[in-house]
Amino acid sequence: MGTRRKKLLTYKDLFGKRTRIVLSLDPGLRGLEGTFCNETLRTIILKTPRGPKAVLKNLITKMVVYTERGRPIEISGWELAGRPYERLKLKYLATRRRGAGVRGNA
Repeated sequence: MGTRRKKLLTYKDLFGKRTRIVLSLDPGLRGLEGTFCNETLRTIILKTPRGPKAVLKNLITKMVVYTERGRPIEISGWELAGRPYERLKLKYLATRRRGAGVRGNA
C-alpha cells in the first residue's frame, strides 16, 4: 500500500502540505521543513518560518510529505519532475490507454 499511496500523492495537488527534506545532495537543505507553497518546472518553494525557500527538485534525495491525516509519505525530487499539470496529463493519458484496451475487447 505504501507504493500505491506514494504514486497517488505525486499526481495529487501538494500545495499546503507540510513537507520536510530528509536527504539532499546539498547539506544545507537537510532538515528543512515548511509548507509546500509553489512548484515550477525544476523547483519547489517551501514556506518556512524564516521565509520562502526555493529548492531544486533534482537535489532532493528523500522528502517526507505529510497528508491531511498526518501520515508521512516519502518521495524523492525526481518523482516530482516536470510541471504539476504535465504530471496530471501523463496520469490521464495512462488511464485512458488502459481503459481503451479493456473496452475494445468487450
